[in-house]
Amino acid sequence: DGYTFKGVPFSAWLYRIASNEIAQHFRKAKKKRVVTLEDAPLASLMEEIEEPGQLEERLPELLDTLDGLKESDLQLIELRFFEERPYKEIADIMGITENNAKVRTFRILNRMKKQMTD
Repeated sequence: DGYTFKGVPFSAWLYRIASNEIAQHFRKAKKKRVVTLEDAPLASLMEEIEEPGQLEERLPELLDTLDGLKESDLQLIELRFFEERPYKEIADIMGITENNAKVRTFRILNRMKKQMTD
């Protein structure tokens, strides 16, 4: 009953509810979140951070870097690279503006790049 059309898909609204419920569950249960990694999204993410083709050699560093991200940053990276969602949908899911989603993604990638080169 609470859905109001705001120019984004109904599925994004449902995804936002599901995301909030999952986050609430993990806050209550104090469990760690698990992300399933696949080669294609990892390669895409690696291309944003480093030169293409270095995934196998740099995979442990990339995984450590992902593991060190805050939950909200990891969620943004998941939505963008693993689920390949557009920024507009990511913004609606996370309750931020589309521009903010782009800026946050850029800043997260820069922090990851810096951490992996240090």
